[in-house]
Amino acid sequence: LQLMGQTGDTFNGLKLISIKPNPSINDSGNVAFVGTLQVPSSGVGYDAVFRWNGAIAGMLSPLEWMSEGELNANALFSSAWINNADQVAVRFSATSSGQSVTSLRSYSSPSIFTDVVKAGTATYPGGQRYYPFDTVFPSISMNNKGLVAFAGQLQTKSTLATSASLGVLNGSQ
Repeated sequence: LQLMGQTGDTFNGLKLISIKPNPSINDSGNVAFVGTLQVPSSGVGYDAVFRWNGAIAGMLSPLEWMSEGELNANALFSSAWINNADQVAVRFSATSSGQSVTSLRSYSSPSIFTDVVKAGTATYPGGQRYYPFDTVFPSISMNNKGLVAFAGQLQTKSTLATSASLGVLNGSQ
């Protein structure tokens, strides 16, 4: 039995208070997972993405993302996936002022992520939809080339797509 992280561990001075379902492991034995950290000043828990490299777990979504306003917007991570290149894909969601956004984020190193696809209820002035997908469902997967497969709600239809479906991902329909 190899422990990679457990509640009570600290990361950047914050205590890990829970570990979410759906971690993943690559062929080298490195593991990606999502955990909830407790902020000491408020006692509130916030999600973070971790990658365990065989010896130590490190945060991929360090506290800088809080400055983007997402911290105060009920931000949640789920369904971490790691490939053999140690890229980590994770589902992110947030709600603020009645608007929701869901994205698939791909981390290649700490603090550096790319939004693979975004979904949400935001609209432009006049009501035109900002994102083609309403939401991305929680379970995702990623291959060793970094392509992410996901399912989501595309207006009134459940849809299966990959990050190679650029026509869908860049907003054209």
